[in-house]
Amino acid sequence: MLRLVEKIEIAAPVERVFEFVKDLERRLKLSPAYEVIKVEKLTEAEIGKGTRFRVRLLHKDKEVEYITEIKKFIENKKIVVKHLDGNLKVTLKLKKTPKGTLLIHDEEFVISDEVLAIDEEETKRRETGSLIKDVAEGIKELAFLIYGHPKKVKKREEILKKLREDLRVWLRRIKEEIEKG
Repeated sequence: MLRLVEKIEIAAPVERVFEFVKDLERRLKLSPAYEVIKVEKLTEAEIGKGTRFRVRLLHKDKEVEYITEIKKFIENKKIVVKHLDGNLKVTLKLKKTPKGTLLIHDEEFVISDEVLAIDEEETKRRETGSLIKDVAEGIKELAFLIYGHPKKVKKREEILKKLREDLRVWLRRIKEEIEKG
């Protein structure tokens, strides 16, 4: 699992910030990473632990749909949301500060092999016919297993950088939206 943690201070009371962040659709619509098509609440009760949503987004001209569930809900303090497929968990924590509220966004996720795909021909073992070359190729393959293929590692780092940038923009938009009232 990979992890991103970002914080932002918002000049508003904890109660107002919490009221905003618990509104999944309103919060998601501020993300620069995708366009919200629809957020559908699947459970009847008020928003809290166990509430499920079906979310449809447009990301890079591709429609994405998932179901997410609130796993932990502590009024004015914390919301933990997890995708049912298990590839994303978001924890939103709120802490009162002298200037308002500190919003902490803690995200754990997986970047799939599909996203990290590289040319498979590059990863296939080549026929060498030489013991030294075979041993060198074996060492190289072992290094790839331990550290990851260099191209996948580079691509993962590029994706993480973009995700972090988008998360920072998203949090600034949330801050602006809450502070303007």
